[in-house]
Amino acid sequence: KLTMKTKMALITLKRADEVKTVLGRPDKIVDYQQHDTIRVLEGSKTYQFIIDRKNLENLKQQFPKRNILHENNNVGMIEITYPEDLVKTPGVFSLISQELAQHDISISAALIGTQEHIIVVNDDQVLKAAELIHHLS
Repeated sequence: KLTMKTKMALITLKRADEVKTVLGRPDKIVDYQQHDTIRVLEGSKTYQFIIDRKNLENLKQQFPKRNILHENNNVGMIEITYPEDLVKTPGVFSLISQELAQHDISISAALIGTQEHIIVVNDDQVLKAAELIHHLS
């Protein structure tokens, strides 16, 4: 299953205690009743938020400016859900990333789960990326 969403933003923040405190309250950032999206990628030194562009300013207001390292309000998100039998197949993400690279599409962020991959690319490339991934199946 492949879904895509455009008009998203990607923001990178320092991994600091004051950032962690706000993470416990995502309902202050997005409206789940309106089907808003928020994904959080945790690294050793940063957090990356993938969020609907309309909620970017609200997200930024939740954190001190000194913790905001980078933002890109021109990204799209592709979510891929795999069937159970593909979980143990090695190299699936490698195949996808190679296909995108061969077509000059850079991955801005990615989350790899057992049966799900979330890939963030520039908004103007999300449709082409989704089509390339779909044709791999």
